Amino acid sequence: MVMQENEIFYLVVSTENRRKGTGRMLVKKAKTLYKEQGVKARVSPANIPVVKLLAAEGFRCDGVIPGMPGSITESWIGYSWS
Repeated sequence: MVMQENEIFYLVVSTENRRKGTGRMLVKKAKTLYKEQGVKARVSPANIPVVKLLAAEGFRCDGVIPGMPGSITESWIGYSWS
C-alpha cells in the first residue's frame, strides 16, 4: 500500500492519552502543514472515534477503498479535507 505525505493512515492514540485532544491536535497539525494540497485519510470502518473526529474537523467521506488481501482490514473509508 502506498501512502502519500499528506495522508493520515491508521491514526491511533495510546489508551492513557485518549480523550485529551491528542488525535485532534495531530489532525489539525496535518491540516496546517498541508493547507495548500489538502489532507487525505484512510480509516477502518470500525474506528468510530476517528470517523467522528474527521467529520468534526471538516473532512468529507469519499467512499470505500478496498483493502489488500491479508491486510489488517478488508476495506477502508477514504476521507479528504481541502
